[in-house]
Amino acid sequence: MSKSPPQKAFIFDMDGVLIDTERTWVKHGGDFLPNLLGKEIMEKIGSTIGMSGAAIFKKARELGADFDEVACIAQHDAEAKRIYGIAAMTTGIDELGNMLHERGYAMGIVSASRREWINFMLPRLSFADHISLVLSLSERPDLRGKPDPDGYQEAMQLMGVTPDNTIILEDSNSGIAAGKAANAFVIGLRANLVDGYKQEGADLYADSIEDVMRHIASLDHL
Repeated sequence: MSKSPPQKAFIFDMDGVLIDTERTWVKHGGDFLPNLLGKEIMEKIGSTIGMSGAAIFKKARELGADFDEVACIAQHDAEAKRIYGIAAMTTGIDELGNMLHERGYAMGIVSASRREWINFMLPRLSFADHISLVLSLSERPDLRGKPDPDGYQEAMQLMGVTPDNTIILEDSNSGIAAGKAANAFVIGLRANLVDGYKQEGADLYADSIEDVMRHIASLDHL
């Protein structure tokens, strides 16, 4: 009796991968965090690409910012809802999801964003019903955030897959590092990067979702 082939998995980051929020934050919400936490504090924090709101607030407090965290979270949620409402879904993302489903990949999402932000985005994906796992690191204080591998390791365990059979699509260097630390194959998506951001550490890089699809077709034939 022949064994069935091992389950393949494809895990998406959300911001900058499924949806073009990173550049939308810069263009339409770039003053929000400096106004909320202070310009000097945000200059010290630097790039927030790949950081959760909780991580940003924690770092701000470590740097001496004094703020009402409950009120800030509420304001951050309201601003995020506005940003997600105007951000474009990544070009070709539905075609990629359908391709993965047709090729037998289990699909998941591992994001630093709050679950309610993920839920706000999900209905815009035509393949949302085929996503078997959604993991919000913001809702799992027991898991370390990216660049640590905890989220991706947890996702693979819950999905019943091994790193050898898992592809991760990321945009931030912290996400790429997390995927590699989890021993998965990581593709760095450059399609939605903010100006000047340089990726490093991925197994492959893709300038577009079309490139990602070509990579997958090639990998499936190895």
